[in-house]
Amino acid sequence: MQDSSSSDYSAFEAMVTLFPPFLLQNISELKSFIRNDEFLNFKKQNGDLAAVDSVYQKAKELTRGNTGISLLICTIATLDHYTLGIKIPLINLYIPLTNETKEDFRKRTSNLPTHFYNNSPSYPYGDKDKLQHIFGSAFLIYAFESEGLAERYSLFVEKIEDRYIKDGNYDERDMKANKDGQKFGLLLMKNKNAKPSDVLNGK
Repeated sequence: MQDSSSSDYSAFEAMVTLFPPFLLQNISELKSFIRNDEFLNFKKQNGDLAAVDSVYQKAKELTRGNTGISLLICTIATLDHYTLGIKIPLINLYIPLTNETKEDFRKRTSNLPTHFYNNSPSYPYGDKDKLQHIFGSAFLIYAFESEGLAERYSLFVEKIEDRYIKDGNYDERDMKANKDGQKFGLLLMKNKNAKPSDVLNGK
């Protein structure tokens, strides 16, 4: 679980990760990394906060050190819903969010870090769903270099989720995770070697 993102990669190697086949491959490989028993054992031995760092570090390795794409594939690889239910009168509409088998999905999501905040809920699910908020907000900050845009987008998503997503509701903890993700994105703009734990710190 060592961070190999500090290696020197050529501009071409970093750019090539943007192309769809490589992007999809990197997402698939990061999901496989999370499903692996080695990752689960690492999480058990080192704690959930270190496991969050290891997911990001693996993404940096897969993308040849491309920070923005690393944040994007982390967002997708930590999604904890198999489908997305849309609230439409008289229609049950569900959009698939992954091409994993249900068994692979179950294994990956069961391995996700859950208690990386000191005040994470004590039940097993914990803050599992906050990872996508943290990495997604960090990606928006890093990609668009705009804290205001990320804040407006986060609020927009929460309102949309509350109104149009089945089982969705406005969640203050989601907003907190969004804020932490924004801080991480801003930190990465100053220090590309930063890790999620530099912002989360189990707080």
